[in-house]
Amino acid sequence: MPFQETGRGPEDKVPVADPNDLLTPSDAARVLGLSPDSVRVLSDSGRLPAMRTVSGRRLFRRGDVDRLAAERALHAAMRAHPPLDGGIPPVPSDLVINGNGNGNGNGNGSSNGHKKA
Repeated sequence: MPFQETGRGPEDKVPVADPNDLLTPSDAARVLGLSPDSVRVLSDSGRLPAMRTVSGRRLFRRGDVDRLAAERALHAAMRAHPPLDGGIPPVPSDLVINGNGNGNGNGNGSSNGHKKA
């Protein structure tokens, strides 16, 4: 009995978000992981551009919200793992190659960690 394919077909593809889609403060807050009030503060400070409807409601372009979300993620990652002097992390001692090419660190060329007699 042949296997039946159960995956999604090409007509069922998930649509990609258009960067020009407009989001409400609540929608933008959900994307950013913030409260709608925090999104309004970001808008008032100029960090998140907004448009206003005729009735005065704020709307945010999806592209602007995604850009800010990416910036916030990058800054969070930098805070969690700050670069050291020069930005290059130290190499763990067990990975340092000692010149003999085997990387075991004992300098005698033995791969088992024992010194040769």
